[in-house]
Amino acid sequence: MKREILVVALLFLSISSCKKAENPVNPSWELSGKIVYTTWDYESVKNSIYVLDLSIRNPVPKLLVDEAGEPRVSTDGQTIVFSKISPAGSFDIYRINVDGSDMVNLTDRQWVTEGSPDWSPDGQWIIFTGDIPGYERLYIMDRDGKSIHPITDTTYYAGFPSWGGPYNWTIAFLYRPPFSYEHSKMRLRTISPEGSNMVDLDSMMGGCLPLWSPDSRRIVYDVFMSGVWVIDIFTRIHYLLKTNTLDFSRVFSPQWMADGSLLAVGSKIADTSDTKYGIYKIGLGSQGVLSVQKIVDEFKNSDASGIESPDSHYIGIFGRRQPDQGIYFYIYDRRNSSLERVAEISPSATAYVDPSYAQWLR
Repeated sequence: MKREILVVALLFLSISSCKKAENPVNPSWELSGKIVYTTWDYESVKNSIYVLDLSIRNPVPKLLVDEAGEPRVSTDGQTIVFSKISPAGSFDIYRINVDGSDMVNLTDRQWVTEGSPDWSPDGQWIIFTGDIPGYERLYIMDRDGKSIHPITDTTYYAGFPSWGGPYNWTIAFLYRPPFSYEHSKMRLRTISPEGSNMVDLDSMMGGCLPLWSPDSRRIVYDVFMSGVWVIDIFTRIHYLLKTNTLDFSRVFSPQWMADGSLLAVGSKIADTSDTKYGIYKIGLGSQGVLSVQKIVDEFKNSDASGIESPDSHYIGIFGRRQPDQGIYFYIYDRRNSSLERVAEISPSATAYVDPSYAQWLR
């Protein structure tokens, strides 16, 4: 009887060991950091802010703030500013820690629409857009919501501010005549935090958040009905991200890389299938595109976007590939050219991750 019990016990241990061997813990998992991003769902007309902790195998997105958007993380990676509808019904600027603690309404000004916040490089000031819709101005306040004051006037609309530039003390933004909502009238300008040194950079019509290059010399921005452009703020040379050497017809969702290249989504000219979009690395010169490297393709649409890891070893990709219906997060390892699906972002076929506000923290 004892011998029979021993045999059963050994058989159970053998089966248990086999089950563990079928699903071993991946010893090569070395990702770290967190990604802060915002989703927008066309069907529910709702955006929300999430955090994805990549130090965990098979991470699950954590909802940070519901019905909120435009998150920007401070340079120390600890605090996020964002826009959200307050209980009073106005769009206000809020602040929250990355771990979800200490959410504070920084502006709380009734009957005023406020949005598009961004941190100063030293983390002590916040630039944002505010005022009556159609007459928005640029405002600055300290990190605690004090000392709010405008740096532009109401003779024109000012929006989508991005803090960077030479010596990290220049703000790029888009402007247009008040109550003129046509994209064709948007223009790119820079201004100092004091409201002086206003410079018109380009007469091209803009349409999204301008993004500074790591060396604070160039700005990438979308031009309505034209494509993605890059401008050198010193030479004023600007060019479209398209050359005869590219195999795609249009560039979407550009993001700067640490070496001054751009990650972007491109659509292939000759491909008429449902999976004709890819992630590309675009090398830039002083007057145009120097090189193009395909990272990965077979995405369903231009809603895909890429983001580089802080150590430059990986590229994170939000997008849909066959047979995906919802949107997923993928990791591309640049060292061995491998692609792994890491997390489901949303099961909705109408969800979208805004690439302008996705940030990979250390």
